[in-house]
Amino acid sequence: MSFYSELNKSPWRGVISEVGIGLEFTAGLMGTKGVSNTVFCATCDYDRTNPVRKDIRKVSLEYVKEEASQNYCDAVTFTECFENHENFGLSISGAHYQDRRSHAWVAVTTARYDAYMHIELPRSYGDRRCQSRELSEAIQWFLSIALLKKNWMSLKVPRGVDVIYAPGISDVERLIMLRSDDLLAYQNGQFIRVIDALRSNRYVYPGSFNPPTKAHTHLPTELKSGVLYEISIAHHSKGNIAVEDLLHRIRMLNAVDKTVIISRASTFVEKHKVIKSYVSDGKHFVAGADVWNELVSEPGVVNDDRLSGTTFMICERGNYVVAPNRAYNNVEQYIFDHREYSDVNSSDARDRRILKFLDESVRKYISNHGLY
Repeated sequence: MSFYSELNKSPWRGVISEVGIGLEFTAGLMGTKGVSNTVFCATCDYDRTNPVRKDIRKVSLEYVKEEASQNYCDAVTFTECFENHENFGLSISGAHYQDRRSHAWVAVTTARYDAYMHIELPRSYGDRRCQSRELSEAIQWFLSIALLKKNWMSLKVPRGVDVIYAPGISDVERLIMLRSDDLLAYQNGQFIRVIDALRSNRYVYPGSFNPPTKAHTHLPTELKSGVLYEISIAHHSKGNIAVEDLLHRIRMLNAVDKTVIISRASTFVEKHKVIKSYVSDGKHFVAGADVWNELVSEPGVVNDDRLSGTTFMICERGNYVVAPNRAYNNVEQYIFDHREYSDVNSSDARDRRILKFLDESVRKYISNHGLY
């Protein structure tokens, strides 16, 4: 049975509104037998006459949450004379862009809870028709969880979902949802739009951060602002990181006000490729001299043509210095003195419990959770 048919056979009754690329989902629902028992009103606000506040962007979380709430109130009014039903308000707001990227926010309000989702479909996900179809499938998946109470693990997780809050889905489970071709971004204890994190930061600092030390978090002055910390679930030499362990590392970085992006890109080539699918200009990478020297010792890793135009910001400290007289055709090197933290490393902080290497908030997190 299709999602639309299941919804129409359920006790849910509601009001729907969509702006932008939600039309395929709405058309699919409205064309299904029994929809008159489910949807009292469906609007497509292309003429921008909706009375919802004009001081918030149409394609935003604030907009869909407010409109979903209003739709719920309208649904309650419509169903005053009905029995044995539950009400919902649904709002979808999305946009196609000239660079062939699409994204949308979706929110649903009920008497007991609110839920919302964001989906980002980069240029590599096909033309507008393909993206509209993928969005429709994502909305069906989201509402299967939020309204029909299905276990998301029994469903195929759609591509492009980077923010989701719904009953019964924990932070650990959100990380499990991560697909090989997507990124997630985490800031101040919650998931945010990946593209917002990438746009507002100039540098990407990949690492394991197990745990994050002062050498990671107290960067040279030139790099202190605009740095995203990237952790890959898949490590090219150490194997995959367990999800629970990954969440601890993310939260430790958040404890020192760092924004984290999570990927499955284990090499710089893969990281560069996936980031460019979101922002065309890519990003500069930050690396310690020890990591850099390991990279350049492997044939083809740095001189790979797929890294053309990439800049590496390299932090030297103590005995970790950049090998002299090495030039690379396709990447630029900028070297920074980081000697203040020459004796700091994660292994000592983890294995020998040398806590002076750690920020106070990281120390407290480790103590409170019994790590290492």
